Amino acid sequence: MPPTNERNTTLRQVQTLQGKLLVQLDRAQPQIQLVLGTEDVTALIVMIKSLLLLYAEKPDSLDRRTTVTDIGKLYAYLKQTYKR
Repeated sequence: MPPTNERNTTLRQVQTLQGKLLVQLDRAQPQIQLVLGTEDVTALIVMIKSLLLLYAEKPDSLDRRTTVTDIGKLYAYLKQTYKR
């Protein structure tokens, strides 16, 4: 993405979410419960969409199809659950 105010805001949101996830992972619990705010959900949706687009460009393989399906389901769930 070219540098814009929107890109910088999204990047900060992604970094904030990443920090929250890293704190939880450091606790080494088998399950992570994380309260997400509106900005966190927005950042997560942007990240998942970017991953989906990235994997969609890769050469076709069973692994790629499985990954795209899984990421697509997560993206659809987030969009449906957290309508923006």
